Amino acid sequence: MSGHHGRHCGSAGNEAESAVAGAPPPPLPAIAPEVALALLEQRFPAVPLWFGQATGHWWALAGDRLIEAHTPEHLGRELERFRTRTVPSAGRSPDQAGDSTGRTR
Repeated sequence: MSGHHGRHCGSAGNEAESAVAGAPPPPLPAIAPEVALALLEQRFPAVPLWFGQATGHWWALAGDRLIEAHTPEHLGRELERFRTRTVPSAGRSPDQAGDSTGRTR
């Protein structure tokens, strides 16, 4: 397998601009897809994850939801959001937590 697989690259930009409150952090340096995948698998061990060679996108199957992202960082953020939405509220059992439509079971 050769060629560039990582789509996320770029300069760090002006550090003074990045230090401004509310400014997005500077982009991370590009890493090999295999390394990014291993890092994501450590964070989300129960989630099937892969890098699509044909699409150049990152993919995960979270529950019954297929998640697509342009970068491994974006996929990690989406998986965190999915995980926080599916964790039952304090004091409620998983059977009372409701499904993705907000209906209780």
